[in-house]
Amino acid sequence: MPALLRGFSAPVKLSFDYTDEQLLHLVRHDTDGFNRWEAAQRYLVKLMQAAITGHPHQTLKLPEQLVASWRELMADTSLDTAMLAKLFTLPSEAYLSELAEVIEVEAIHEVRKSARLQLAKALESEWLDLYNRLAVDAEYQPTAEQIADRSLKNLALGYLLATGKPVYAELAMQQFEQADNMTDEQSALMMLVHSEHRDAAQTALNEYRERWQDQALVMNSWFSIQAGDSNPGALERIKQLELDPLFDPKNPNKLRSLIGVFAGANPIQFHAEDGSGYEYLGNWIIRLNEQNPQVASRLLTPLTRWRRYPEAKQIKMREQLQRLIAEPNLSPDVYEVVSKSLA
Repeated sequence: MPALLRGFSAPVKLSFDYTDEQLLHLVRHDTDGFNRWEAAQRYLVKLMQAAITGHPHQTLKLPEQLVASWRELMADTSLDTAMLAKLFTLPSEAYLSELAEVIEVEAIHEVRKSARLQLAKALESEWLDLYNRLAVDAEYQPTAEQIADRSLKNLALGYLLATGKPVYAELAMQQFEQADNMTDEQSALMMLVHSEHRDAAQTALNEYRERWQDQALVMNSWFSIQAGDSNPGALERIKQLELDPLFDPKNPNKLRSLIGVFAGANPIQFHAEDGSGYEYLGNWIIRLNEQNPQVASRLLTPLTRWRRYPEAKQIKMREQLQRLIAEPNLSPDVYEVVSKSLA
């Protein structure tokens, strides 16, 4: 069986007709870390694209062979943890959207969420063993080995939280409160906020704010973590965060952390069926048009991709662009972006 482009030897996208069995064989046995990751991504993308195309009538059912291969890899303590952290990370919604001819936001979100839940439940004991094995008490050091271990440990914690069991929310809170480095602290916070454990998430958010409110750059992460929360009610949470004394609408970093992340990295909420996310972004563009036209033009980017979406979303996105182009005193920066996207 050919293991092609070992060592990431050519910067190309190679089309090769591997079977599912061959891809899983490469995942299990290829000694090249990149090839293992690439095979895993191809296999998962293939499964998820089929389910996205058939959504909602076709549901995703991950094959036992995939679960077995992941279980085998998780048990092998000789493998590079940095490679495993990449391999066990599902293709992102952004990547699946990039591959799609028409971006079906809801289908992509639901299929990826289903895949994550299935892997979380099927490998729950393995994720817990992996987390416990890597959650060592060694003094923090910014070494490649520790960075890799933290990546895989936090990935395992994310899968455990995806099961919905309260005991793992307690585990995440324990990590959040006892962390001696920002990576573990922010990872635990983000996973709690993006989980269904709302009470624990709010407790952690309050503690994080109290702890770091004097550090502007750290608080940018506090805003962006919440802006990327795909749980229902996102837009109302964003509007409440606007009222926070630590949010400065004249600070470009704060705008990117809150408005930019919501529009660019929270697709299921930004692309709400009623168009409220589009209207919200349009309101901000109008507000920023005179205040900071450069930032306004960059925040516009998600709306300019309207042609990639189904017709119902296209109509609502285009409405906001037409609303903007009709604004008096539109800055050259914003006008250029809007007019080109409508041309």
